[in-house]
Amino acid sequence: PLQTLQHSHHQVRSELKQLVVMINSNQSAYLRGMGFMYIRFCQPPSDLWAWLEPYLDDEDTVDQRSGGGDELSFGQIAPEMLTKLDWYGTLFLRIPVPIQKDIDEKFCERNRLALESQGYEE
Repeated sequence: PLQTLQHSHHQVRSELKQLVVMINSNQSAYLRGMGFMYIRFCQPPSDLWAWLEPYLDDEDTVDQRSGGGDELSFGQIAPEMLTKLDWYGTLFLRIPVPIQKDIDEKFCERNRLALESQGYEE
């Protein structure tokens, strides 16, 4: 059983490495988008901020409808995935309320720090 557990742990680590490569791909915005979708659907809600926060300022774009002229930057997509349940008619899994509150607080803190860095006081 321990050997099976070690193999399983190694496999998960390998899959996470592949996911990191996918969401940082400079070859295909669609590959990146699929990685973001995978994260939103398959990663634990408590890990979503850690996965998506580094991309909140990402200016690379992808056409959401593949030719439909609906381009968004990954910096626009990441917060949508952290705050909205509906994605072009597909429903994301609901983020538990305490985790969603924590995400909302992190957004507020991030906005406050951005305003401070621009010279605005509360």
